[in-house]
Parts: sequence; C-alpha cells; structure tokens
Amino acid sequence: LSGETTVGKHPVRCVEFLDRIAHEAERTMGMRFCECLNVDVDKQHMASSAVQLAESLKVSGIVVITRRGVMANYVANCRPRNPIIYAFTNDVDTCQQMALNFGTRAYHIRFHEDAEATLQEAFGLLLAQKRVEIGDKLVVLSDVLTADGVDAVLVRKISVPVV
Repeated sequence: LSGETTVGKHPVRCVEFLDRIAHEAERTMGMRFCECLNVDVDKQHMASSAVQLAESLKVSGIVVITRRGVMANYVANCRPRNPIIYAFTNDVDTCQQMALNFGTRAYHIRFHEDAEATLQEAFGLLLAQKRVEIGDKLVVLSDVLTADGVDAVLVRKISVPVV
C-alpha cells in the first residue's frame, strides 16, 4: 500500500480491494511465462511433470515436502491452474519465503525419521484445516522423503488418520 491508502479514511477497504485484485490476478495465467520454462534442470522438469499429473488427475492439491523450498519454487513456477500447492518444511525461514510463492500455502512441521510419519503429519494438518477431506487425492513431490539424491512423485489418497 502507498502512503495515501494507509492514512486515508478507509484503510481496511483498501486492503480488501487489493486482496480481491491479488486473488483475481492469481487465477489468470499472466503472461504465460510458465509455458517457456527451462526444464533442463532435473528438479524443474520433475515439478512440471508433477503439475501436469496433478491437473490431469484433478487432484485436490500438490503436497511438496522440502527443506530449503527449492522444489516448492519449481512447482510454483509452473503456475498450476487448479490444484493448490501445500508446501511443508521443517525450517521457519523457508516457510516464510515459500508463503510468497504463487498459489502456495506454506506450513512449518517437524520432519520425522520415517517418511510416512512426515506425510501423515502433513495430511493431518490439511484435514484439520479442512483443506482436504478423506478420499481426496493429492500429488506428493519431495526430494527429502527418501534417501539423499532420490526424488519422488507420488499419488496419495487421504485416508483416516492413524492415531
């Protein structure tokens, strides 16, 4: 906001108006730069493929598990049309940075030694916030869930959380 809008009579209305503009802008493909992505980088190619998979399956979202936010950045570069990007990290600074990405909801969670426990914590958080429901499908993309140097794309169906 500029100085004029922050000191005027209706600052809340200004913020609401700008919020509407931002949401409308995010629904468009903009200048379509995403169609010219350089997919020479393996991770960008993988992210692009995951977005295409998510859109073709009409999943509820794309879950990205990342330490430094790089994979979430690559997914956001693809500007998915429908699925929301749910990015999970164990680093607070990375979480704040990812929150600025296109179509991304960033979460700070604890990573577990067991990859499935990390996924269940992420899914549980999405269920608790009513972002997904039991039976919804998600595309999961990660470069930290398995061994070093191993990237993964999964299609997962949300089931009843294990207590």
